[in-house]
Amino acid sequence: MRAYVELVRVPGVVNVTASQLFARLPLGMLSLAILLHVQARTGSYAIAGAVVACTSIGEAIAMPMTARLLGRLGMKTTLVSAALINGVSMVVLAMVHAPAGVLMGLGFLIGASVPPLLPAVRTLYPQMVPGRGCAPCSRWTPPPRS
Repeated sequence: MRAYVELVRVPGVVNVTASQLFARLPLGMLSLAILLHVQARTGSYAIAGAVVACTSIGEAIAMPMTARLLGRLGMKTTLVSAALINGVSMVVLAMVHAPAGVLMGLGFLIGASVPPLLPAVRTLYPQMVPGRGCAPCSRWTPPPRS
């Protein structure tokens, strides 16, 4: 526990951690919001579920690629670009009356453009914390099942 207390005392660590947590909060509601919106627009849970599935597939496929872009293009460029594409895609999905295939394509684009927040923060911690200060974060293991 002492290692965590020392980690929290490093200037900026709490701010970065809190920012990351608050930035990721809306992602928990994204699938539900898309499902309810598309179902209300189309009247079909099947189409809404397919759009949500495409969102998840897009995120799963693109997240490793966007995480790599952090190193190539820089953190600011990658995060801002992804956020803009993601936001525009969500607005288009909210406004458009289109066939299921177009809605699924927009869902895929929304998922593929989710900003890579966790990889970005993981690259910040070693720069902020000197020496082996980040070791407690990487050693975490889940508690044993009972």
